[in-house]
Amino acid sequence: MKIVRLKTKIGKREKGTLHGVAEIVPHGGNTDAAGQYLLAFGASDAYATFDQADLIEGHEAEPRGTGFTDYLTCSCGWKSNMYWDGMEYAYSEWKRHVAAAIEKENKPMFSEEQLDRYRRHRGDGGWIAVDFDGTWATYSGWTGVTEFGKPIPLMTARVKKWLEMGIEVRVMTARFVPGGYDGVTEEEFQRAMGDWTEAVCGKRLVATCTKDFNMIEQWDDRAVQIVPNTGRTLAEEHEAELSALRGAP
Repeated sequence: MKIVRLKTKIGKREKGTLHGVAEIVPHGGNTDAAGQYLLAFGASDAYATFDQADLIEGHEAEPRGTGFTDYLTCSCGWKSNMYWDGMEYAYSEWKRHVAAAIEKENKPMFSEEQLDRYRRHRGDGGWIAVDFDGTWATYSGWTGVTEFGKPIPLMTARVKKWLEMGIEVRVMTARFVPGGYDGVTEEEFQRAMGDWTEAVCGKRLVATCTKDFNMIEQWDDRAVQIVPNTGRTLAEEHEAELSALRGAP
């Protein structure tokens, strides 16, 4: 008698313990024997509860096996190596696969032009403005000036990269009001924001609601980029270029 399948569905970026349901196929159709096996071995260590933090959407682990050969498949099409009675090894391999997928998804992508611009401004007073709600932190409605959302991994990865390059990053947010807002003083807000950014990226960043001539660029979920000195949006500029390539008037 052998546990031949345990399917575990992974949640969407949720932490916690994931439970699977084992399908028991006993020898000779002896259901009682299968039940005793499950009770005695707790569905066996190899098929025990799957624990995985920082899960990524779109991945579902499905242990498979025939006889004493075990392996894992993933809903993305990935497949582990085959192991002789070693589902725990297949599971470890799958965890590495998921971790790599998370890293790839959250890896910031900068063009060479952007990287050159960042390098030119390193140490010259240049800074990057990062909007807070909806850009770096999740936002689903106002609950208070210092009630912050959860960090968005991809934006966090970008901020960490800028900081590694020696570029100053400031949090551009309407939550910050010089002199204070909603019963929270300016100093109290800066302290709360500094606590949040330190926990997220390892550095206390300053909040602002203004820009100056040293601002390199601004990252914002509400901004529409305009091509300098034209009045056209970047999307319109790209559409014009595509139309010209197609020979459209």
